[in-house]
Amino acid sequence: MPQPVQPGGPKILIGGGGERKTLRLTARYADLWNGFGDPATVHHKLEVLREHCEAVGRDPEEIVTTRLGTLIVAETMADAERRKRAWQEERGIADESVGARLWWGDADAIRAQAKAMLDVGLGGLLFNMPAGSSAEDVRLAGEALAPLCRSNPAPREPSSALLPSSEELEAPFLQSQGLRGFPGAHADDHGSERRPP
Repeated sequence: MPQPVQPGGPKILIGGGGERKTLRLTARYADLWNGFGDPATVHHKLEVLREHCEAVGRDPEEIVTTRLGTLIVAETMADAERRKRAWQEERGIADESVGARLWWGDADAIRAQAKAMLDVGLGGLLFNMPAGSSAEDVRLAGEALAPLCRSNPAPREPSSALLPSSEELEAPFLQSQGLRGFPGAHADDHGSERRPP
């Protein structure tokens, strides 16, 4: 776990997808970036972030990239679809935009959606689950996503992990842990030039 006081200060997480300001600031200052959207949108944002990193002379692999979304996992697709409709109606979300905010399905469907997102280049995934989700829902999600933790190990070993790697977790955490051990995340001093003025 990160220590309360670290050389260089706390890690900086920037969330959002603004291509002119947010991703430019991410390239310059952030240790972590969190975006949202479907795989095509996330892939595009990652490409823009790489361009901004190149412009400031920074290796984009130094930035841990994640995507946040809501997750409904059920034993059957029919149950997942029923719960998705209730979630969607409660929030008044149109059919055409629900997929950018919510993943729903049985274990196989969730695993496929997660793999598609990781395949566009993300370092991890963050999930929240709707109010009223049960311990059984968390178990199902963990079982659906755990194979991705084992099949997509971090490409390099960080010198000091920001968060535990998937191998160190006793059970897959779904919120704030990601799926692959956060490549590039480490607790060393990046220097004051990366801190905002």
